[in-house]
Amino acid sequence: MNEPTSTIPSITSATLFDEAACQKLAEQMAEDFEGLCIGFMAEMTEAVRQIAALSENNVSEISQLAHKYKSPAGYLGAIRLRELLIELEARADSGDKQACSTLAQQALKVNQDTLIALQAFLDQQRITTD
Repeated sequence: MNEPTSTIPSITSATLFDEAACQKLAEQMAEDFEGLCIGFMAEMTEAVRQIAALSENNVSEISQLAHKYKSPAGYLGAIRLRELLIELEARADSGDKQACSTLAQQALKVNQDTLIALQAFLDQQRITTD
């Protein structure tokens, strides 16, 4: 059976992290914001690792995980990660295992970059509130 061959769009042009969106959520959540971010960072890292481990085997589960985490990524301003998860979900839904594998590897890197940006944002928040 032939696998679909496809061109994977460049997600790297999307903004990595939207500080304004994150700031808005920080203001709405006040003291609960840091805990939310810490939980997000742990959950997103685990989800991306699961997706990467599944990339050749279970496109249905990849789609479910990508769908589950694309909205939280957007709420916290993780724009590039959200866009990548949207594309990953679409490719998984179409059964494109090759694209899923490539996108899953990109997700590992984008997640790491996003965590660094989010941690820097949290550190800046602590400085300005102290």
